[in-house]
Amino acid sequence: MLKILERLLEAWGKILIAHRRALLWAIAGFTLACAPIAVSTLKHLDANLLNQVSDRLPRFKALKEVTTDFGGDILLAVVSISPERARTPAKVEELKVFGDLFTAEMAKTGLNSDDDEALRKLPNLAGVPDKPTAWLRRVECQLGAGLRTELTRAARDYPHLVLGPEEIAEINRRFEPKALQLRLREIRDELADLPPNGLERVKLLRDPLDLTGLAQERIQQKLQLQSLGSGKSDYTLSPDNTTLLILARPVRSSNNVAFNRVLMEACQRAADRAAQAFRTNAAGMAALPVTVGFTGLHAMSVENERSLRKDILEGTVVAFLALVAIFFVAYRSLRLTVIITITLLVAAVVTLAAAGLIHGQIGILGAGFTSILIGTGVDYGVMIYGKFRKLQQEGLDARAALVQTVIQRGPGVLIACFTSVVGFWGLTVVDFQAIAEFGLLTGIGLAASSVLMFVLFPLLLLPREGQPDFSTGHLTPLGFASLGSILSTALGKFLGLGMGAATVVAGVCLLVFQPPLPAGMERFLGVRFDPDIGNMRNRSAPASMLRDRIVEKFGRAFADLRIIVQAPNESTALTASELVQARAAQFVNEGAIRSGGSLIEFVPSFARQDDVLSRMKAMDLKNKAQIFLNAAEAEFGANARKVFEPFTKSLHEFSDTIDNAQKISLTDLLRGPLGPLLAPYAKVDTGNAGPRVRLVSYFFPKDLQYSEAWLRGMAQAVEEPAPPNCAIRLAAGRFVGFELKRSVIQDMEWIFAAVAAIVAVIVLYPMRSVKQALLSIVPLGFSFLFVLAGVAFAERMGWDLSLNYISLMIFPILLGSAVDYGIYMVLDLYSGRFKGVQDVLEETGHSLLLCCGTTLGGYASMIIGSNSGMISFGWTALLGYAGALFAAVVVLPAIYGLGVKSNVDGNVKLRGEEGDAVDAVEAADEVVAG
Repeated sequence: MLKILERLLEAWGKILIAHRRALLWAIAGFTLACAPIAVSTLKHLDANLLNQVSDRLPRFKALKEVTTDFGGDILLAVVSISPERARTPAKVEELKVFGDLFTAEMAKTGLNSDDDEALRKLPNLAGVPDKPTAWLRRVECQLGAGLRTELTRAARDYPHLVLGPEEIAEINRRFEPKALQLRLREIRDELADLPPNGLERVKLLRDPLDLTGLAQERIQQKLQLQSLGSGKSDYTLSPDNTTLLILARPVRSSNNVAFNRVLMEACQRAADRAAQAFRTNAAGMAALPVTVGFTGLHAMSVENERSLRKDILEGTVVAFLALVAIFFVAYRSLRLTVIITITLLVAAVVTLAAAGLIHGQIGILGAGFTSILIGTGVDYGVMIYGKFRKLQQEGLDARAALVQTVIQRGPGVLIACFTSVVGFWGLTVVDFQAIAEFGLLTGIGLAASSVLMFVLFPLLLLPREGQPDFSTGHLTPLGFASLGSILSTALGKFLGLGMGAATVVAGVCLLVFQPPLPAGMERFLGVRFDPDIGNMRNRSAPASMLRDRIVEKFGRAFADLRIIVQAPNESTALTASELVQARAAQFVNEGAIRSGGSLIEFVPSFARQDDVLSRMKAMDLKNKAQIFLNAAEAEFGANARKVFEPFTKSLHEFSDTIDNAQKISLTDLLRGPLGPLLAPYAKVDTGNAGPRVRLVSYFFPKDLQYSEAWLRGMAQAVEEPAPPNCAIRLAAGRFVGFELKRSVIQDMEWIFAAVAAIVAVIVLYPMRSVKQALLSIVPLGFSFLFVLAGVAFAERMGWDLSLNYISLMIFPILLGSAVDYGIYMVLDLYSGRFKGVQDVLEETGHSLLLCCGTTLGGYASMIIGSNSGMISFGWTALLGYAGALFAAVVVLPAIYGLGVKSNVDGNVKLRGEEGDAVDAVEAADEVVAG
């Protein structure tokens, strides 16, 4: 197999020499054709991880659907003052004044000409209304702001929306004879203390039994349940008075990053207008030094996109600088650096063009392929150039050296490329589309780079006719000749094996003896695993830091748990929503969650409305008005009828309202004044498949670190059993994370098995030797050990490193690429072209160190980024490739040395393979002569 491949590579080398100019022009034309698509792809970045999860996950599908159709993700404006000022009541009042001004300005977001103009400039943003509309719903920093007036107005026409059985029972009690007698005596005493024509006197006579107060108390209870605030005061103010929250629900989903950008810019303009209004209205009031920030998914997605662009640029630059530094140190050649850079740039352009044709954009993980392409794709060039240069030093001219390099290095590079690409492309079937895109693009990039290293790179290395051969002088010695000499001795073999065994023992001990897990973490593969997809973010971004500070200040998180009810009609949906509220009550009573809003608090089920209406009509308020007058005349005399005429008249009017009251439908309510305020909680659709009614109840967890077991227990409690023809689903970002964890782990298990089988065939078939194949996977085993033991060591040291959804993909990647280190070493050790381990390490070990250095440089560029998921992935990659290099240049040669005979001069002879070595050398000489 290897000899057939060598003959094909020999023919290819001759083609390169014969058609150099034509091939260069073809590559240049193809690259120019790909460039516009690549540039367009870079302009369309998606920094929202939730946009990159497969809809095959049911809870994610439910969450995505409700956020897309309802909007409703919380946006928080955070206004802060210093702790010193918070201790002054006057300054706290000023903070509230500013909060009210800011709330009013935010409620206008989208209605200003600047906002509308910015929205219309966005490309492909569907659903832009003809006239400016508000972009934010439920904007409030006070309890029930915006709801009280509309709810009071609705209560006049639909009293059964406000009053319930408890209030009706209380009204009946207040008309009982003893209660009336006691209350009328209290009224006599109150009237004696009030001015004859005062407002309080008029109010008392208009509603002597405080029935309006009873309704207002009920409205207050509804507002308390609906409020997004803390419930401890009228304002969403932290207990230490330093932080005021303004909460809102944007009309569009946070998944739309383009809209998020213009929204956050508009919110910042609202903050500027509020500051100007405060300075204008606060005449004589000291200036209030406040800080304003924004958090929530809309704000975080904008910051993540900004940091993603920055990370891509910085990561690419760092990876490139690492490549330049390594090449200068090892080869001392600017020209070589330029040549390798051009080759990788062409590979990157081709890959970005492929991404544009496949997806039209690139995601937060897919963008990371550039760093890996620079760090790993260059490996093929290092191996090719190392051999090319060595042959030149041995006296071959550039063209003969090129043909011989293609023959000798081709098999190893091609096998390494196949295994690496298989490892990355194996990720493409994961339900986490961010990982799938990353695997696809990186695989394409590595395949393109390997092809270009056999096409463009050799063409650029060849001198033009009449020009001297390309030479760089002596290589920088890196000590591999000395290492090879040591490992060629019996003592060196013992030391190499001993170091390998000690490393294995130390790694196993780290995995066995680990400290207790912190809150919110799990274990997978014996090490710490972070299941929260929300932690895959830029933790240093202001919005992320604000979110954490709010949890600390308010003692709870403002991240929704959403319970979604779907039914074919309003009656079933409302009944199911009432059932959900009753089931969730136990968790509310335990303090684990707090209500964040539900339509059922405004629209009772039809059965409940019928029950309340029948109870109201049974009250017979006209008769109760006469009962009241009789009691009043007994207390106040004949003048009582005239004094309390406004009250009895209102009772007759209320009685007529009750007699004419009808059940109110959800559709009617959403079309009325309350519709815009209640839109995040309900949606009625009509379509070819029939009507569909969806209701959403929002709850706030006590914190963000609830366990999967608790969340599943809550889901089971509220979802099962569901009414007939109705579906109930609990959805939350963290629940999506747990669902994604299971999916990713299951996918990784079978992907790993499939990639392992393919890699085994790729490695075993050309080598035709089980012993050589087993030797080639030794570095792979150490790479896995280094990853797991490194995470365990980080946990013991208290460092912030754990496995997560993103870093899990390192295992199939290492399976495909870390094995390359073993492939290169084993092929050269058994090639017969080297005198022994010392020569193999001097050439191949030297190249492997450079390969590892550039690879680590590519992954290290992720570490300096801002996304926590990519940072952890970078660290696990560093650990894995470091383990592979250690095993390839120390452990594997020591194991190999057990199967050779040592001469006195330190050279080695292969047992039974001298003939093959001679044949290989003679064949190579024939190619050069030709």
